[in-house]
Amino acid sequence: MEVTVKINDKKIYDALVNFLKSLHIEVITKEKNTDAEQWQDLSKENLARAYSSDEPDYPASMVKEPNAQYERR
Repeated sequence: MEVTVKINDKKIYDALVNFLKSLHIEVITKEKNTDAEQWQDLSKENLARAYSSDEPDYPASMVKEPNAQYERR
């Protein structure tokens, strides 16, 4: 099982890591150093907010005006 936790406060982060290690839980840290990684995460978060988890799938038959420039693959 994996869990992702985002913590901005360094003291809380250090305390949590120490606590988890005391329980013999493996802690893998990944620092977001590059701007590209930070932009990618921001894009994912905003896209997730745009659609709800119970968003229905719409079949192609519901499209009234197909886009002639769209290539189906």
